[in-house]
Formats: sequence, structure tokens, C-alpha cells
Amino acid sequence: MNFPIENITNDSKIDYCTIMKPLQFEGIENQFTNHHYKDKNFEPHKQCLSKISKELSTYHNSLPLNYESSVFVRFNENNVQLIKALIIGPENTPYENGCFLFDIYIPDNYPSDPPLVNLQTTGYGKVRFNPNLYNSGKVCLSILNTWSGSQQEKWNKDTSTLLQVLVSIQSLIFVENPYFNEPGYETDMHTEQGKRRSTEYNDIRRKATIEWAMIDMIRNPLPEFKDIIMNHF
Repeated sequence: MNFPIENITNDSKIDYCTIMKPLQFEGIENQFTNHHYKDKNFEPHKQCLSKISKELSTYHNSLPLNYESSVFVRFNENNVQLIKALIIGPENTPYENGCFLFDIYIPDNYPSDPPLVNLQTTGYGKVRFNPNLYNSGKVCLSILNTWSGSQQEKWNKDTSTLLQVLVSIQSLIFVENPYFNEPGYETDMHTEQGKRRSTEYNDIRRKATIEWAMIDMIRNPLPEFKDIIMNHF
């Protein structure tokens, strides 16, 4: 399922982006089929609704869209605090071509607090795809304040955005050698033992990506993203 990039023409890449662009960002009139945060209380401050609405209004042109990896977003038109995102795993990573679903909740006092994000693609709770992605769906990331990091990396109510969260997942979690995302393991990055363990780790995640982020997605596509999943593959 991973096609050598040299066999893909520039015209094919352009065609892919042309087809996927209109599908990248949409509002959903009805309730989502299912959502991890559907039982949250919804009493948003005016600032919350204003902030997230302004952010979403830019997504038609600001979401990453490339043949190698893209981000797609659906939001509930009747409750903008509930959002879903699909991130396609980047080229040259064990997640390449996989479709990874995330449920997002915008808290009532946003942007004072960061969004809550839960990975839904976990092999029904069986797979931990990354040191930063638990099989429970927990996403550990500095900008979400769920992962240790410098103050500059953490959520800032004045400058941080949901888009930054999505791009951080795409670029900082779905990486070529995720084994070294585990704290302390980076010291072995250039050792033979570290390289071997990283390769073994990638092999397991690549197989899980094929099983759960490709085959299962094709067989059981979420209605909100079905058109994207089918066109992508």
C-alpha cells in the first residue's frame, strides 16, 4: 500500500490535491455519528465561541494539504465545540498513508485552556501507535499541556490555536523514528542498539497502520470522512 514516490508523477500529485481540496473542511448539520466528548457540558463563554469560530473560518485555506500528508476537519454546525480531525500519516514514516482520526473538544473557557484531543484510531484500544499516543486515545503533547516541555512549547491563550495542535501532531508525533519520542531514548539514537530497537518499533507500528488506519478505515469508514478515505486510497 506504500507506493514508491518516484513512481508518482507530479500531475498525479496535483490531481490528488485537486480532488481532496474541496473535501478538506466542512460543517456537519447533524450530530456526529459518535464523539468521545459528546457527554461534556456545553456552556461556552462568548470569547470561546468567537475565538474558535474565527479560527475555523480560516481553515478552507490554512489546513495542510499535500500528496505526502494532509489534515482534514469536520465541525458540528450546531455545537462548534465538537470537532473531528483526520490526519494522513506522512511519507517515510511508519504511519505513511494511514488515516488517523481524532475527536476534539473546545472547552468552555477556550482559549484560556487548550482543546482536549483523543485519538480514535487505536485498534479498538489495542494499539499504542506512538510514545505520545496511548491506546486509550490520550494524546501527549506540550501544546496540549499533557506532555512536559518548556514554557514556550506549552499552550498560550494569546497565541496558540487548534491549527497549531493539529500541525504539531502531524509533524512532531507522526515522525520517521517515533521510538525516540520516548523520554531518555534519544540518547541511543545513534547507537546500533537504538537503531535496531527503532526499526523493530517501526515494523510493529507500520503493520498496525496497515491493519487499523488503512484496511479497517476502508472497511468501516466513519460517515463524516468516508469521501476523504475512499478518494485517498
